[in-house]
Amino acid sequence: MATPNLRLVDKSAVQVEFNEEDEEGFVREVLARFPDPANTIICVLDNFDGNSMKVAELLFKNGFKEAYAIKGGLRGPEGWQAVQGNYLPPSVHVFPRKKKSKKLEHTDISTDGTDGQQEGSGEPVAPNSCFVVETGNGSEDGHENLNGSISAGKHATRRPLSPYPNYPNLKPPSSLTPSKPKS
Repeated sequence: MATPNLRLVDKSAVQVEFNEEDEEGFVREVLARFPDPANTIICVLDNFDGNSMKVAELLFKNGFKEAYAIKGGLRGPEGWQAVQGNYLPPSVHVFPRKKKSKKLEHTDISTDGTDGQQEGSGEPVAPNSCFVVETGNGSEDGHENLNGSISAGKHATRRPLSPYPNYPNLKPPSSLTPSKPKS
C-alpha cells in the first residue's frame, strides 16, 4: 500500500517503526525527527487502527503539542482508503500496490509516496516502518503507520484527465441540448 501523498498540504512522510516492547526507543526516534516537539502536532495513522490511539497518547505525554489518532487506520473498514473517494482529493488517494515478481527482494519508500531509493534524509527506509508527516511552519502534523508494511507503489489504475472519459475522443457532446428522439 502506498503512503498518502500529502504535498497538497505542504507535508512529507517520515517513517518510524513502532514496537510495543520498545516504546522508549520509538519515542526517542520520533523526537529526534522533530526539532521542536513542543510546537509539533502529530497525526498517527496505522494500517487498521490497532495502536494509533495508544501511540498518540504516548507521543503527547512525551512532549508533543498535540497528537491525534486517525480512526480506521489506512486500510480499516472506515479508514483512509475506504473514505478517500468521498472525502479526499485524488492527489492523496492510496491504492494497493501491484504484485511484482519474486525476484525483487527489497523495495524502499520515498517521502513523497512514490517509488524511491531513500528517505528525504538520505537514509534507507525499512519496508515495515511507520510514517510521520511534518510541516515546514510552527504547526506540524505527522502520520505514522504502526502495524504493517506500507510500501510505495504505482497506482493500480489510471484515471483519464478528461472530465468526459465516456465520450469518444474524450470531448464533450457537440450540442448542449439533447436532440429530439427519432420516430
